[in-house]
Amino acid sequence: MFKNHYPVDYCFDEALLHWLNWPERFTDKLKQKAGDVQLRVLSQGWKDRTYWDANALQVADTRLFVREIVMCADAVPCWYARTIIPESTFLFDASLFLRLEQESVGDLIFQANSIERVSLNYYAINQSAIEYHWLHKHKHKPSKPQDLPVRFSKLMVSGGFPFYLVEILLPGLQRYY
Repeated sequence: MFKNHYPVDYCFDEALLHWLNWPERFTDKLKQKAGDVQLRVLSQGWKDRTYWDANALQVADTRLFVREIVMCADAVPCWYARTIIPESTFLFDASLFLRLEQESVGDLIFQANSIERVSLNYYAINQSAIEYHWLHKHKHKPSKPQDLPVRFSKLMVSGGFPFYLVEILLPGLQRYY
């Protein structure tokens, strides 16, 4: 179960809350507002479990399939997303997750009948959060330190195999609130 280590009383404005609570694909919403969008895969492959995976997500598997992307509109980064798939979940339905070679995570979530979103939470991070440093690694950290909203989804494959989606909304998305 996800443990939120950040203040729960953080105030998000109404326009941002509309994005954070959006039940459909973020990409479709951005396309409606911006027109052309571009998904860039930053990395994808097997990684060792990190401190964050073990403690925030309480993932027991020591190997994870991790996919990191940035979604842009007009070449401006709008959000960074990290998909974390425990090895046991990946192996349960490898053919499903191998589709990530050609498709987006959103395609999997909204087209596969075997996937269900079981929780959707949001919170804010700042430069003291581990998640903030994921952006730095890929050079998508904001030019000035600021709080960033995060949307966190726990998803289940066939009701018993979890995986996770962490979406960090970047300042470039503000043009489309």
